[in-house]
Amino acid sequence: MWYWLFKYIFMGPLLSLLGRPKIEGLDYVPHSGPMILASNHLAVADSFYLPLVVSRRITFLAKAEYFTGTGLKGWFNRWFYTVAGQVPIDRTDADSAESALNTAERILAGGKLLGMYPEGTRSPDGRLYKGKTGLARLALQTGVPVIPVAMIGTDLVNPLSQATVAAAIEDGTWRPPLLVIGPAPQQATTPRTLSPAILDTLRPMMRAVVTSGTAAGVGFPAGVYGKTGTAEYGTGANPPTHAWFIGYRGDLAFAVLVEGGGLGADASGPIANAFLRKL
Repeated sequence: MWYWLFKYIFMGPLLSLLGRPKIEGLDYVPHSGPMILASNHLAVADSFYLPLVVSRRITFLAKAEYFTGTGLKGWFNRWFYTVAGQVPIDRTDADSAESALNTAERILAGGKLLGMYPEGTRSPDGRLYKGKTGLARLALQTGVPVIPVAMIGTDLVNPLSQATVAAAIEDGTWRPPLLVIGPAPQQATTPRTLSPAILDTLRPMMRAVVTSGTAAGVGFPAGVYGKTGTAEYGTGANPPTHAWFIGYRGDLAFAVLVEGGGLGADASGPIANAFLRKL
């Protein structure tokens, strides 16, 4: 149930407004039966936009680290990725990889649609890298068809553009960003009013991040709503991360990205706090 609520009510409409996704070849995905969607991997947004445009529910194999965090953030991540159809897998050794393939076989045996990233991790520079052998082994063992997917542009839905998301949550209406240049560019996109159900869900969550969640120790002034986050880059078992924090206070929305900063609460949060206290 939560999968469809997030897709059609809580997150899907907002993601559609922000990213304006377009899809070609959707008719190649059958309405039933097991199948593997094999996609390149540019950004975290891939796992949100692919389910958004495919009518069937997609189950992804996700790294176990998403399910093992502690505290409020760890609990929320574990709950969110579970209800969003993600299945945890351990990628540390050969035995773990075999277990992941067994899990994928069980998913396909149930007639489900499985999403996989053959490269094994996100591309550090947007190029397509050599895939792992797991996808080929799985396809040979199960005999299910494989549909190649090309994700384009999801790496551009970056944390800085999320300032428009924070502004929409505060105001209740999403408005397209404008470049502050002269002469002013022609803007064809029009504002869109958000569903009250989305606002009533996101506003308390963003406030809780600041008062009792990951950003509680930053020391923000009163009336701040926000969300911390990280964006992995590079390769390896524990790749480095960019740090980000988005939020709003009153009629001001903002986004802070620190390249290679680590955790959003440690690097980006204090910068946003200092900015707000100087106003």
